Amino acid sequence: MIGHIGAYERSVIYIIQEEANLILQVKLIHVEVMIQQIIMLLKQYL
Repeated sequence: MIGHIGAYERSVIYIIQEEANLILQVKLIHVEVMIQQIIMLLKQYL
C-alpha cells in the first residue's frame, strides 16, 4: 500500500510539510525577536 501513494495523498503530505515549515520559521523569528529584546534590556542595565 505504501508503494501506491496517489497524487492526491502526495499533494496533501506536501502541503502539510509546507505549513509545518512556515510555522517553524515564524516561531524561530519570534524567538529571535525575543532574544534581541532581552539583549536590548540587558544592555540598558549594564
